[in-house]
Amino acid sequence: MIDLLKEFGEVKENVSLKNYNTYKINGSAKYLISPSDEDNLISLIKCLKDNSISYFIIGNGSNIIIPDEFYDGVIIKLDCLNDVTMNGTTVYAQSGIMMPVLARKTFDNNLAGLEWASSIPGTLGGSIVGNAGAYKEEIFDYIDNVRVLDSNLNIKAIKKEDLKYSYRYSSFKDHKDLIILGATLNLRNGNKEESLEIVNKRMQKRLETQPLEYPSAGSVFRNRENDFAGRIIEEALGFKGKEIGGAKVSEKHANFIINFNNATSKDIKELISLIKEEVKEKDNIDLVIEQEIIEWKEYMTKRKKRIRFKSVLFLLLLGYLVFVFGMYIYKLPVKNIYIKGTSILTDQEIIDAAKLKSYPSIHKYSNRKIAKNIKALELVDDVKIRKNIFGKVTITVNEAKPLFYYRSDDKIVLSNKKMIPNNSKYVGIPILINYVPKKILNDLITYYAELDDDVVKQINEIEYNPDKKEGITLDENRFVLRMNDTNTVYIDSLNIAKLNNYQKIIAALEDGVHGYIYLNSNRDNASFQAYQETPAEEQAEEVENNEG
Repeated sequence: MIDLLKEFGEVKENVSLKNYNTYKINGSAKYLISPSDEDNLISLIKCLKDNSISYFIIGNGSNIIIPDEFYDGVIIKLDCLNDVTMNGTTVYAQSGIMMPVLARKTFDNNLAGLEWASSIPGTLGGSIVGNAGAYKEEIFDYIDNVRVLDSNLNIKAIKKEDLKYSYRYSSFKDHKDLIILGATLNLRNGNKEESLEIVNKRMQKRLETQPLEYPSAGSVFRNRENDFAGRIIEEALGFKGKEIGGAKVSEKHANFIINFNNATSKDIKELISLIKEEVKEKDNIDLVIEQEIIEWKEYMTKRKKRIRFKSVLFLLLLGYLVFVFGMYIYKLPVKNIYIKGTSILTDQEIIDAAKLKSYPSIHKYSNRKIAKNIKALELVDDVKIRKNIFGKVTITVNEAKPLFYYRSDDKIVLSNKKMIPNNSKYVGIPILINYVPKKILNDLITYYAELDDDVVKQINEIEYNPDKKEGITLDENRFVLRMNDTNTVYIDSLNIAKLNNYQKIIAALEDGVHGYIYLNSNRDNASFQAYQETPAEEQAEEVENNEG
């Protein structure tokens, strides 16, 4: 590969990119090439496209944040494309020339207009992409047309009026398939000594106010209209000297992030994100990043795969085997059924509801249909089905857990045990334990109730928000839990008539039958199970255990 690339210019292999970006981020790339001229650049691009090889074009790396990772492609540096031709006040320059060099060449020919550009540490091509500028001037103030190479390797000149541009933006940012080859600028007649005097004065001020002694990429954020990003960061956050890893906000200028101690790309990006978030939170200002964050994955070419005859034959054979095996599995009958999670329902009730034995094939019956049939049973809250290729079906049932309460010795007793004393009277609807906050426990204890230890333990494990209005009341027929926690269910005077089988429940309660009401998690369905009297021997044993 390297021999092929050498036809177009100087090539380096497995190269560190630390010296090719002004942040000095230590990324790396498979190859780096500097095409010797424009024709070789075009031939190189054609070669890379024909071979589906990824590439990324870099100027001076002065306004970008590259990744720390390895780039498995070709970095193309255009520093050899640096020719300049002048005709009166009209100047044509190739895209790889550095802006200070271009400015000095125009001064030498007594042309004015690019004094501001002497402080721009980038190439003409990069300056056009980002509409670089300084001292209230920008490159598009002087552009006549831009000469580009399009994705079809055609060269064309685009007039300034056909391009979109604004403060630190041009439409080239949205059309990365266009490669800038050069540009024609319209300058004005000037005086070399006057231009140099302006440049020298500005350079002295930059040395005093900007951290030029450290690696950076210039201004991080765009200035706002009639305001400076540096002032906002300094006065709103006091972030001068703020560090993350090896990256730091400059003490000289708050809109500069410097690499003071082997900063990584991650360090710099995290510091930028922190500044944005803090300024937004404190002053409700959205700072816009001026620097471009590069992600290698956006510059990776999908390689064309060559399909060989042997590969096709192998895939056809594999497909046939998969088809044969699939047909075998498709006809496989249900052999074993395993039930998990049941305590009230019997395994046979679940199997009968699933109706698996009625189907000749395990794949003739979907998990969704099995679950739907089982959920139709009373007491079933949720169902999970697993089927394997050997005909085994595992059904895990989540039963609705009852929590009931009753009146005993002028107290309200809350319990999740399947037992109601013979001298008690059923007074209300059970509430799922997961919906009871800690505050209710305190109300019960201090007011008129006592709870079983296991219920107390479960309530204590539930998080309680003291800012919500919550409480507990009791009327003649119903135990009412009232709460306003957005993470739980609001329970207030649950209407039995809204439940699917409320008539059976009402009839049972009116007859004075003791029992349990089971609610599902959506609280839209309930079932009633009559309380069975405990035999005298078991009652005696239970009383003895309680007294013990």
